[in-house]
Amino acid sequence: MADTTDKRTLETAKLNNKLLGIPIIQGNHLLLFYNKQFVKEPIEIWQDIYRIQSSLPEKVKLVTWSFMEMYWFIPFLSAFNGDLIVDNHVQLNTPAMQSALKFVWDLNKQNLVDRQCDYTCSNNAFKAQQAAFTIDGAWALKTYEQALGDNLAVQQLPKLNGEYMQPYYSTFVLAFPNDGLNGVNKDNLIKFAKLVQAEKFQTMIWQKLQDIPVNTEVLNSLKSQQGTELATLIEAMQFTKAMPSTASMIIVWEVLNKGFIRYGSGALTAEQAGLFMQGLAERSIANEGDE
Repeated sequence: MADTTDKRTLETAKLNNKLLGIPIIQGNHLLLFYNKQFVKEPIEIWQDIYRIQSSLPEKVKLVTWSFMEMYWFIPFLSAFNGDLIVDNHVQLNTPAMQSALKFVWDLNKQNLVDRQCDYTCSNNAFKAQQAAFTIDGAWALKTYEQALGDNLAVQQLPKLNGEYMQPYYSTFVLAFPNDGLNGVNKDNLIKFAKLVQAEKFQTMIWQKLQDIPVNTEVLNSLKSQQGTELATLIEAMQFTKAMPSTASMIIVWEVLNKGFIRYGSGALTAEQAGLFMQGLAERSIANEGDE
């Protein structure tokens, strides 16, 4: 493991304090992209987004994101000081969860965002310059640059309720299943592991893919080249949370989606949705443990 890897990033590759892979790329966090044709300056608080609506041409959406995907719900939950897992315990039945459910679904009721616009719809609308704002991942930067050119601006997510909206961030790791690192190809695999952490390869990650490298020396070098979007992407990472890497997260995502849909359809109140999700998650996790 290279000394140049950012320590916070290293933690994302651990499970129960055991390192399971070598981080190569970091980020994948959500950002606010906007079209400078419609939006003249960065957005500091969420409510400032609404003020743009009256100035938009007909047929141009105000803001889009993949409404029904729970990865996009997390920044709203965080602004109400909520999280999904705290000290390895699922926390779905909280005042923060109730407030976030109400807030997000109210945006849909007020026609500020379209619940039926999925990721493809949202991405295409913004590329076609038919949306003023979109919430999308750092991974979409290159695509939007090609589509919007000088009209594109990107920033961290704005504040909501005086709190930073904190999306999850994660890493891509190089892993060696079945103890492969100690097998017949050990020497070649170690060489490969060193290569992907080295300066040349890490620099290429940004230049070719526009993904964020994990090598801190490379990051500092790239950041010093003023005016790069990389500085914005890295700065935005200060306002993110590492996505929990516990096995129960698979269950939590599914349960959260079920509660989100039930509340949105009116089948459950926010309070009932919280109770429903907590109970379902706890039972499902307990059943996993029995298998």
